[in-house]
Amino acid sequence: MKTHTQLAKHFIAVLLFSTLVLVFSNSFAINSLDDGLQAYKAGDYRKAFKILMPLAEQGDAKAQTGLGLMYIGGRGVEKNYKQAMHWYRKAADQGLGIAQLNVAVMYKQGQGVKQDFKQAVHWYKKAAGQGFPSAKNELGLMYQNGLGVKQDFKQAMHWYEKAAEQGNAKAQLNLGSMYSKGRGVKQDFKQTVYWYQKAAEQGSEIAHNRLGLKYLDGSGVEQDFKQAAHWFRKGAEQGSLIALGLLGNMYEDGQGVEQSDLEFYKWYSLISLNIESDGYSWGKLKNGLYKIYLGFKLNSAQKKEADEWVKNWKPKYGK
Repeated sequence: MKTHTQLAKHFIAVLLFSTLVLVFSNSFAINSLDDGLQAYKAGDYRKAFKILMPLAEQGDAKAQTGLGLMYIGGRGVEKNYKQAMHWYRKAADQGLGIAQLNVAVMYKQGQGVKQDFKQAVHWYKKAAGQGFPSAKNELGLMYQNGLGVKQDFKQAMHWYEKAAEQGNAKAQLNLGSMYSKGRGVKQDFKQTVYWYQKAAEQGSEIAHNRLGLKYLDGSGVEQDFKQAAHWFRKGAEQGSLIALGLLGNMYEDGQGVEQSDLEFYKWYSLISLNIESDGYSWGKLKNGLYKIYLGFKLNSAQKKEADEWVKNWKPKYGK
């Protein structure tokens, strides 16, 4: 018969062994998750799937979210929105914020599940509660448009402000728009310009255009054609059709920039280039008309220079 001392030593040994097994098993799981994520980042989706699947089945929320991402993008597996929703929901139910955000998006878009705006709002609120600015911006949109909730501009402002203060460019743009239209807040063009400026500084194409228009009109800011041209150029460099036309007009009229038929021709030619890429045949007609018009103003060397520039032009920031 074992003595109390021997039993105690045996118990301690068993406890120590169990602890070591737990520590090493957890360490292995963490490393495996990291390996899976690294494989995904490296583009080895099949390897990532093999690593993440067993972890997801064991209840690892991050692995479950990773599987959802793979199914929704068709990476390493056949694209399957239902499976994506299945794994996102498992992770969301465990409280993982990014999964809650993804579930909300799936409900809003009706991907892998019947479209349900009320459920979208429910999950956006869950994600917003964990600090996700994109979820707060989406809640603003839901309240602004009355999707899944009663339309409420003040609530929309509330959520836009929270997201904008966290630096979300879309929310900053939306907040500027609310101030511009006086929705949920007293109309204030200075605040409009302030928030458009914030969004524009983060590269928002729409904000570039709207800010340029504010400087062009002198609305909420002192009229400044140079600033207008500056922001239109930012938008034009992203391929914005609106900005391309507005910047072209500035060059045609010599507002905020030195008058130049050559620059006018360049930027307006890009309009037709972008329109044609979207399948609009009338863009060719518009381009032809401007070529005829400018043919009387540009010499052959200038036209060759402009056409070569247009041919090699690419959006600076991507679209």
